[in-house]
Amino acid sequence: MKNSSILFLFLFLSFSGWHCGDSASVQAPANGAVLFGKIADAGDMKMFLDEWHFDGTTNVLAYTDIKSDGSFEIPVENGLKMGIYRMRIGAKKAMIAFDGTEKKVEVTGNLAEFDKFGFEVKGANSTNQLNTLLKKFTADPSDIETIRTSAESAANPAISGFIAHQFYRENEALLSSYKEINAKIQRAAKDSKYAKDFSTYVSSLEQKIAVKKANASLAVGQVAPDINLPSPDGKNYKLSDLKGKVVLLDFWASWCGPCRKSNPHVVETYKKYKDKGFTVYSVSLDGINPRLLPRLGNDQAQIDAQLASAKDKWIAAIKRDQLLWETHVSDLKHWNSPVAKMYNVRGIPNTYLIDREGKIALAGINPLSPAFDLETEIKKLL
Repeated sequence: MKNSSILFLFLFLSFSGWHCGDSASVQAPANGAVLFGKIADAGDMKMFLDEWHFDGTTNVLAYTDIKSDGSFEIPVENGLKMGIYRMRIGAKKAMIAFDGTEKKVEVTGNLAEFDKFGFEVKGANSTNQLNTLLKKFTADPSDIETIRTSAESAANPAISGFIAHQFYRENEALLSSYKEINAKIQRAAKDSKYAKDFSTYVSSLEQKIAVKKANASLAVGQVAPDINLPSPDGKNYKLSDLKGKVVLLDFWASWCGPCRKSNPHVVETYKKYKDKGFTVYSVSLDGINPRLLPRLGNDQAQIDAQLASAKDKWIAAIKRDQLLWETHVSDLKHWNSPVAKMYNVRGIPNTYLIDREGKIALAGINPLSPAFDLETEIKKLL
């Protein structure tokens, strides 16, 4: 009887040791990791562990069926890399972070509070740090300086990137911080998807901020951003040197059919008002189409030949369309022209009307638009 009792106790303890949720008995796969624990009221549901990416995508890394008592265990055979992850139970989602050293991560809590930081984590300091910051800044996102300091000083670069992504948004004042965090992520995980996506994200933000700044500088009443480019004969002309005249800033190209169609009307207007203080400053977007550049590679001879051909076509179009004014300029960079980007030119013909003080009077006008009467607008300014 005594031996039977001892055997029963041994079996009971052994069985208890196998129960999911007992951290002492849970073992991570060789070279892998395991996520386990107990979520009250989540019995018989599924838990998913997703990888979260800065390009807006997620992918399921692993999943498991939660037992009736809420306990679960998710082995991750290839381990947990540095990054941001997401736990999902039904419609409930919670963000977590790993630094890549985690082996056994225990999560406990209840389903009702799961998506409100209502869970505890052991074995993943990064997740605890992330949750502390998310809970604080979600409640009060106004203290941007504290947010910036927290993002930049986070030990795990993944947390730095995620906090910046969630709370910086398109704040121009934080662009330098974005770049600092990006450098930190690149040093930690240069070839990872996480690092590449964040770098792409920061680059796209930089472009958006540049566009916003350009749009603000192109508002009616603002001084027109200056342009200083060479003419076909190599002489540079500055837009600002035309101050005192009413100027039609005209973006066009020899290859642009609608531009060539509008040229006779521009020439006629120029002849009619040139003696009253009106002129035209033409910026050509001739050059090598950016789509052709990859084919040319580093063949400088081919590049030079293409540029020479583009310049010849530009000069020929000026003569053929009898564009009489001398202020014809181009950097021969086609759609890659910094000037076109500065003026937010995404299609041509595109014109700006500039008053005698050098300020924008009309912005981004298609001279072929029936709603635009060029002569009427010029006469208002003369």
